[in-house]
Amino acid sequence: MERKGYIVSRQFVKFFIPTIMMTMALSMSIVIDGMIVGNILGPEALAAVNLVLPVTLIFNSLYVLFGVGGSALYSVALGRREKGRAQQFFTAALAAMFAASLLVMAGGLFLCGGIADALTGNAPNLTELVYDYLRIVMLAAPLLVVVPGLVYFVRSSGNVRTASAALITANAVNLVLDLVYIGGLNMGIKGAALATGTGYFIGLLIAVYGALHCETLKPAAVSIGAAVKLLKEIAATGLPNTINTVLNFFRLTCINAIVMMYLGSSGVTAFSVCTSCLSIVSMFVGGSAQTMVPLLGTLYGEGDTRGVHFTVKKAACITGISTLILLVLFEIFPGQITGMFGVSDAGQTAVAVEALRIYAWNLPVMGILFVAMCVYPMLGFRKLSSCIALLEGFLFVVPMAWLLARLLGPAGIWAAFPAGEFGTLLILFLITGRIRKKRPHLHGLFLLEKEQRKNVLDVTMIQEISQAVALSEKAISFCMENQVPEITANKVGLALEEMAVNTIKQKKNERKKSYMDVRITIGEDHICISVRDNGAPYHPFLPENTAGDFDNIRMILAITDEAVYDNILGMNSSIMKICI
Repeated sequence: MERKGYIVSRQFVKFFIPTIMMTMALSMSIVIDGMIVGNILGPEALAAVNLVLPVTLIFNSLYVLFGVGGSALYSVALGRREKGRAQQFFTAALAAMFAASLLVMAGGLFLCGGIADALTGNAPNLTELVYDYLRIVMLAAPLLVVVPGLVYFVRSSGNVRTASAALITANAVNLVLDLVYIGGLNMGIKGAALATGTGYFIGLLIAVYGALHCETLKPAAVSIGAAVKLLKEIAATGLPNTINTVLNFFRLTCINAIVMMYLGSSGVTAFSVCTSCLSIVSMFVGGSAQTMVPLLGTLYGEGDTRGVHFTVKKAACITGISTLILLVLFEIFPGQITGMFGVSDAGQTAVAVEALRIYAWNLPVMGILFVAMCVYPMLGFRKLSSCIALLEGFLFVVPMAWLLARLLGPAGIWAAFPAGEFGTLLILFLITGRIRKKRPHLHGLFLLEKEQRKNVLDVTMIQEISQAVALSEKAISFCMENQVPEITANKVGLALEEMAVNTIKQKKNERKKSYMDVRITIGEDHICISVRDNGAPYHPFLPENTAGDFDNIRMILAITDEAVYDNILGMNSSIMKICI
């Protein structure tokens, strides 16, 4: 009997599909939105929308900084059973997103004319279109910042379906109203911006509904001093992803300039194909990494070392396999993939095929680095995560593209991407190697803690009565081996057996095989018994569940000094403590 990853894997899969749908909704809506605007209003309107995209990067940066950072710390606090602190992280992050978005809205409306002039310096014919679109986008700034940020918290509370429904609905409404406002009501480019704002307002209603139905997503009283400390911690955790988001824009701008220098418009078309393919890859890479974050935070907060291992391994495997499959597809079918993006000219196709085949080699390494960038802040290595974002986001790729283009010609531009990723990975190996020498209890590229100490028993049992009895005997032997008094050891075995039997009774009508994770930790003055399953929510320690036939629970309450229950991320989690 040993610890297995069945429960963690099932929860990962449960979160993975909705998270992929969320990522897909965000990625594909941008592409389809552009297609609708371009086909109805023409290429000038499409160009105006694209010119405003760098401004919307501010919105993305704010919800990534506070939403991603805050929800990660919220998950860790839930894992530690610090519900009050989890609510404080939620309150501080939500207030920061709302306040920052109001400032951006006010500043954007005041400077709207100047921004439009700056964005269209070389194309004055687009100034009026950009102004009309930008003004409404700025009015929608609070929605475009708060809704995605709130969705991260709703997902981290375990309500992943509502979280995904909020973003999917917001973007679906946006696309439908594009047709209504632009095509039906003839509102022009203003209609495109208004459709975005309306869609995200509907998404807000769904996200708020999800938050209201979660106990830990309620505002908490936080003093100004405490709020400042919380926001510093939130910003430090969300900073790596924010850096990655911001630098991605500068990287694309610089690479486009280098491509134009060597290949002209054909090269820009080829690079557009590569970046569009990257959006497809991001669905799987971002989906697996973002699925991992709430699970990893909760398990890390609980001190569940093996659970952390299983979660990171699952994310790394999905990311690695998906990027390898896409690499093979891009290498075998580059012409067909290029054709999917409307590239038909023979010269442009030849450039795009070469670009895609070389560019694709960066995908597997990029995936692993992104997983690492999400893991490190959760484990306390925030600077290391920011280092990855800086290196692969700009410092390696752009100089290499310039240098390799001079040495190898156009092919050197595309080679800069895999070279940059491999260079970042090499630096990461060197840094993590030094960290492991200083901290021998860590191992691997992800700097995970090694297996549990001798005073921890960590197992997974099949939910059968015979397994419950065997586990009880194993627990008693484990306690005795660690010099726990016999009477206390027997209490641990009895409490564990009664809890397991009670859980099995609740699942007696289920056909599929069910499992239970059990972790016993011997402390200085008490023994902690943690029991987890992913069945239907059931609070065993409520008064109404301790009467009648539930003798198991009454026995547990009688022999333990503390017994608490939580349902975290869809998993029943009970903790019992017995003083030594």
